[in-house]
Amino acid sequence: MAAGPNHLLEQTLGPFQVFRLSSAPSICYSASGNLNAAGPRLLSDGPLGARKMTVLSQYELKVYTEDDLLPAEADEIFARQLVDSRKLLPPHHPDRDQWHFVLICAVTPAGHVLGGVHLDIGPIGGAGPIAKKSLAYLERTLVRPEYRRQGLATILLRRAVQEASAAGCEYIRCSNNWDNVSETALFRRCGFALVDLNGHQDEEPCYLAVRPVRNLEI
Repeated sequence: MAAGPNHLLEQTLGPFQVFRLSSAPSICYSASGNLNAAGPRLLSDGPLGARKMTVLSQYELKVYTEDDLLPAEADEIFARQLVDSRKLLPPHHPDRDQWHFVLICAVTPAGHVLGGVHLDIGPIGGAGPIAKKSLAYLERTLVRPEYRRQGLATILLRRAVQEASAAGCEYIRCSNNWDNVSETALFRRCGFALVDLNGHQDEEPCYLAVRPVRNLEI
C-alpha cells in the first residue's frame, strides 16, 4: 500500500531524517514518500465546481523562535499572534525573561508556507507547587484551505506537542470552540482532553483543551 500523508504522520520520527537549516530543525515529507515527488496536483473536493484541493507534495517542518528570521508568509499568517508574543513584559514582571514563542511551519522548497502551529511558552503561574513550571499555550493551528483534509494539521500539532515537551513544559493547553467540529476532532486525535468550564459564558462558547506532555512531579 502506498504511504500517504495519514501514514506518514505515524512515522514522524521514524524514517524521516531530522536536520537543521539555519537554526530551525526540519523534517522532510512528501505525499508519496519520495523526496523528489512532482509538484502539487489538484483534486476535486466534492461536486463539479466545488473548491479544489491541492495534493501535498514535498515540504519540511521548520521550527522557529524569536531569534529566527521567519518566512514572509509565516509573518503574515500568524501576524496577530506574533505581535502579542513579541511584546516585552513590563520590567517589574517577575516572569519577564521566562516567556518565548515557538512557531512550527510546513514549508515547501520554494518557501511557501502550507500551515503552522504557534505556541507561547512560559510559567504556569499562580501560587501552587507547580506555578513556576512551564506551560505551552497553543495560540493558533492553521492549514491553508487548499491543503486541508490530508493529515497536515495532525502532523503539525503532534510536532508542536514534541516541541512543548522538549521545552520542559508540563502540558499544552488551548481553547476549542464548541461549533468547530474539525478542530475538536483534531485535538482528540492528538490526545487532548476537552473540559467545559462554563464555556457558555464566553463570547464564543468553547472548551478548554489540555494535553499532558510529561509526568507531573509535585
